Amino acid sequence: MDLLTSFFDGSYMPHGHCYLWRPEILWTHVLSDILIAASYFSIPVLLFLIKKKRTDWKFKKVFLLFSLFIFLCGVTHLLSIFTIWHGIYGIHGVAKIATAVVSVLSAVVLFKLIPNILSIPSVEQIETANRLVAEKEIEKSRLQAERESERLFKLSLNAAPVGLLAIGKRGVIRIVNDEINEIFGFQNSELVDMEVSSLFVESNFFSQEVIDRLTSEQGPNFRYISPSIIYAKKKNGDLVPVEVRAHGETYLGEQIIFMSVSDQSYKVQAEEVRSYLSEIVSSCDDAIIGKELDGTVTHWNPAAETLYGYDESEMVGESILKIVPQELHQQVFDFLNELKSGKKIKHIETIRVKKDGSLVNVMLTISPVKDFDGKVIGASVIARDITENINAKKALERQNRALERSNKELESFAFIASHDLKEPLRKIISFGQLIKEEVEAKLEPDTKDYLQYMISATVRMQSLLQSLLTYSRVTSRAKPFENVALNQVIKTVLTDLELKIEETEADIQVVELPEILAEPSQMYQLFQNLISNSLKYRKSDETPRIKIYSEQVNIHQVTVFVEDNGIGFEQKYSEQIFEMFKRLHGRSEYEGTGVGLAICRKIVEHHGGTIMATSSPGEGTVIELHFNMNE
Repeated sequence: MDLLTSFFDGSYMPHGHCYLWRPEILWTHVLSDILIAASYFSIPVLLFLIKKKRTDWKFKKVFLLFSLFIFLCGVTHLLSIFTIWHGIYGIHGVAKIATAVVSVLSAVVLFKLIPNILSIPSVEQIETANRLVAEKEIEKSRLQAERESERLFKLSLNAAPVGLLAIGKRGVIRIVNDEINEIFGFQNSELVDMEVSSLFVESNFFSQEVIDRLTSEQGPNFRYISPSIIYAKKKNGDLVPVEVRAHGETYLGEQIIFMSVSDQSYKVQAEEVRSYLSEIVSSCDDAIIGKELDGTVTHWNPAAETLYGYDESEMVGESILKIVPQELHQQVFDFLNELKSGKKIKHIETIRVKKDGSLVNVMLTISPVKDFDGKVIGASVIARDITENINAKKALERQNRALERSNKELESFAFIASHDLKEPLRKIISFGQLIKEEVEAKLEPDTKDYLQYMISATVRMQSLLQSLLTYSRVTSRAKPFENVALNQVIKTVLTDLELKIEETEADIQVVELPEILAEPSQMYQLFQNLISNSLKYRKSDETPRIKIYSEQVNIHQVTVFVEDNGIGFEQKYSEQIFEMFKRLHGRSEYEGTGVGLAICRKIVEHHGGTIMATSSPGEGTVIELHFNMNE
């Protein structure tokens, strides 16, 4: 109780004695503290007004803590004025402790928000994603269009050679032409005097009964004598599908049967291809529609049934306008006119009407179908439901807008951090050191420790804040790239690190390095971090050695190596060391914020390159930087 009473006793010597009550010194401090306190009290009010106007801003806890932190800073300045005439140092100390607690809480909350801020996708990632989706869609449409064109081309082939035979009354071959020889693989003389029935697999196909009927029913017209395609035997034993027609005539007083044999191999193959392609069309996820030049539907695949809700029987023979909104009829007529000139219409986004009356967003590719003379006789339409794509596009646009807002918030935060937080931190450190120097002898040991903890924590917060700002500015304040001589950059870095290099007696060797297209200040930051890291994690019993050299991969790419003989680390941590705040050692062993290598990776990736590390405990570390030289 006595200690508490003594702590809050106001009878201590007023601070004015330290100024020897000299008016010019005293009022300089009083007026300065009044102005600072007034500024600190006004800042929370301004933050509140800004937050009230901008309801879309996030991070309410951060605004609240920063406002409270700045407000308490103002309170400490008012108490500093009061202690000039009244020695209430205990109350003044409590106010500073409160300020310290709030400042630490602010740092913790800020630390927890870092994953949220880092999770925001970059513009480059979104652009890369958009480009990949567009390329895949174009390639898929191109392949589908090629398959459809191939199907229509194959289905349009319908020619077959025709062979002629003159057969006697007993079924013996009398006369043949070149085409029949081509079909069966014989020479002219080889077929003459052969029985025609020996050419067919079914020996009873051309029986005497058939011959008698043909000779008795003479006439100028050929007629089918096979109900369907039958198989004939070629000279080499192969079977060939054929279609047979025949009629009887009297020639030179003799009953002759004239037979036409047409090779149906192409027809059979075409049927197989048609069946194969029809299966492809039927199993295709895209709606495939065939139509004539007047818009009449001739083909309607299952995917079209699924997309529009109409069965094939409901659409074949109907006008395509049945699924087109009234206001888009003219668009269809325009498409038909373009098709008549042989023009192909690609990737048109439009709207169609389903059977239930609902509208559906589709992408159309319309190709002209031509006959053997090259005349356009119809059209093939590929329709794809792009409702999900449009929804995804809208979602992406919303995400882009959210990203823009987040980037603005991040820039606002960086501005506040760089302008409004640095100064209070510097003052906390400065005044903390002054208090420690002036009243250290009068403080209890625990109080001294508390004061030192406050100063150390503030210094760490200041360092962490600067590291975070550096990390965020890699892309937010990026400058245009230019040709950068890496040797000159490293020379500047070594000059700035001269004292540390002399202190550690480090041996640094820099081999001739190339020029690359980069941002000079970021290259400086990159190599300063890497060299400083090598010096920091050196072996205590060995002279630190650092070698920087490069290797030309090809005319466009180069790899820069930063190799040291330091303490190294286990290779399983080679990815983790580039993560934010990832440390393999405690602060008691090696000081730092855990942000340096994360900054290095962000700089390298900002330049379109990659960074990797190879190491083992006690064997040193090799950092590889992969750069594009002219991109």
